[in-house]
Amino acid sequence: DEPTCFGFKLTVDRITVGYTSDTELYSGMEKNYQGCDYLTLNCLRPSDSGIPDHLKTEDIIKILKVAKPRMAILSHLGLQMLKIGPEKQAELIEKESGVKCIAAKDGQILKSSE
Repeated sequence: DEPTCFGFKLTVDRITVGYTSDTELYSGMEKNYQGCDYLTLNCLRPSDSGIPDHLKTEDIIKILKVAKPRMAILSHLGLQMLKIGPEKQAELIEKESGVKCIAAKDGQILKSSE
C-alpha cells in the first residue's frame, strides 16, 4: 500500500530475474516483466479475498500470460493464502497461465538449469 514501492529486473550471466515488490496490478505491468527467466511475484491473497494495493492470484495469472517467464515464484504469502494452500494456488496459476509456478518456502534456494 506504499506508492513508492518498485520492482526490478536484474540480468546476470544471461539469466534475467524479476521481482514485483509489494504492489497492485497497474497498467503495463505485464510488459515490464517480459524477458524474465524467473519472476518472483508478491501474491498476498487468493483471488476471492483480494484487497486493494496487493496482488492476488487472478492478477498473477494476467501478468504471467503476457510476461511468460520460464518460472514464476510466489512470495509474500498472506494468512488467507497460507490457509487455502499456496501450492494449490501455484498449481492453479500454472494451469491458467501456462507458466511453471511454485510457492516459495522460507530459506528456499533455487538454482538455474543454465
